This record gives sequence, structure tokens and C-alpha cells, in this order.
Amino acid sequence: MNDLIVDGNSLFARCWFAVKSDPEATRRVFVQSVLQLLDERDGRIGLTINRTLFAWDGKAKTDKNHKDKGEEYDRCRRKIQEDLYTLFDTVHGYHKEYEADDIVATAVFNSTARQVFVVSGDKDLMQLQGGNVSYYCLNSKAVVPSRTICHKFCVKRPSQVALALAIIGDANDGISGVPRWGPKKSEKLFEAVTEAMNFESALATIQAQIPEDLLPYFLDSLDKTLLHNDVPGVPEPAELRFCTTDELMSLGIEKIAQGYERVAMQYEGGNQEEAMAAMLKRPTDSPSARRAPE
Repeated sequence: MNDLIVDGNSLFARCWFAVKSDPEATRRVFVQSVLQLLDERDGRIGLTINRTLFAWDGKAKTDKNHKDKGEEYDRCRRKIQEDLYTLFDTVHGYHKEYEADDIVATAVFNSTARQVFVVSGDKDLMQLQGGNVSYYCLNSKAVVPSRTICHKFCVKRPSQVALALAIIGDANDGISGVPRWGPKKSEKLFEAVTEAMNFESALATIQAQIPEDLLPYFLDSLDKTLLHNDVPGVPEPAELRFCTTDELMSLGIEKIAQGYERVAMQYEGGNQEEAMAAMLKRPTDSPSARRAPE
């Protein structure tokens, strides 16, 4: 069993700005992006996805750019959440007091899948890479190898990315880091960290090298870079299902039918007509957690 856990906010924002804030084009591009992830022959992931979950920011989220994107932005995002429910019977993870990153981390922590793919453009989520968890980067449109993550942040394990970000900071995420310390200083500190160290040992090794007057900056930033994996109420990923032809057409999203049917055929088998006929309608008593967040 393979799970696809998507940072919905990250993917939506990229689609929205890529098409210059056109709601209908955003819906189309978003769905096409999801289809590329599910398409076994596309090569992006290349495995059958059995279950999906899309994570969304709660109301307490502070916008990274500190600007209100407007009602149209939020309206389009809600519409896409409904599209996902209709198209794939997906489940939505949401908590009003947590960001999507924490929803993703919790879903990964709780997953019983053989392989878990985390989809995001947020570098914070790279710390989840390892074992049966793979990070798919929306920027490079590929699964990122652990060695690439370690080289990027000069760490020994992907789980240590949070420590590096707490040192160097991230202006886009409002993380100050340690004043006047940058990547070179972080790299120097990690020379004392070994690959055999667990996270707690690596943290202690880094912390011991930070002067007492700068330690509060590091710890405050670390509180923001570390992910929560215990968000209450996060549902399990839902079994991937494809909607019927009528449901597909009712959405009115132009130019996705052919791609949708092609991917569905890979999962259902047979020719196109047989595949579409075999697609499962979502049950009328589907859990409310699968519906779009309000």
C-alpha cells in the first residue's frame, strides 16, 4: 500500500500564481498536477498510489507574505477541495490551530503504508524524508534523494534539516535564525554531528556549540522549524477512487477529461470505455472528514 500525502496549500499557491490568479485555469492546472503524480507511466513517482490525503492550513495560519490574497483566492481553494472529493474521493486533513505542514507530519507519523510520498514545495517537510518516506519536490518535480537534501543543508540526515533552518533562518517563513549566522556557520557546526546520531544527540551537539547569549534565538527558531506529529483529528488517507463520467463532466473543468480517463484506466484496467464504466462512485455515507474544510 502506498500513500500520497499532499501539502495542498503549497500546490494550490503554485498553481494560482502560475496562471496569474485565474480561478478556472487554477482548477485545471491543479487537477492536472495531481494526475501527473498518480500516473504510473509518467515517471514522476512511478508507483501505484492506493490512498490520498490533502493537508490544508487552519485559520490560525499567518500568511508568509503578510498579505491578504483575497476572497477569490480562498473561494477557488475551497472549490478545488470539492473537486478533489468528487474526482478521487480524497480525504482532507485540517485543524484550525495548525498549519498544513503539521497535518502532513501527523499523517506521515500515523501512516501504516509500505511507502509514503510527501508532496510539497516547502523545505521544512524535507525533514520527513527517510525510511519508507520520500519527499517529492514541487519545484524540481521529482522525488529528492536523501543525499541531495543533506548536501543542500550540510546535514548528516534529512531529519536534521530543522536544526539547520533554526540556525540560518528563513525570511519567507518568518524564522529569524541565529543573528549574523548563515550557511557557512551552520556547516561548521554540523562537522561535529555524525550520521549515526539520532535527532536528540544531534540537537545536543549543535546546542553545545552555540553561545549562551545566542541560544534563545536558536531555540525560538527551532520551535518554528520542528514539525508537530500529534495534531488531533487528522484522518487516515482515504482509498483512491475515481468518479463516474457524469460526475467528471458535472465539474465543468475543461481539458482534463482525457488525462483523467487515461490515468483511471491504469488503475481500473481494460480499455477506456470499460475503465470508465468500472469507476466507483463514492459511497453516500462517506466520512465527513473527506469533505472540504469549512
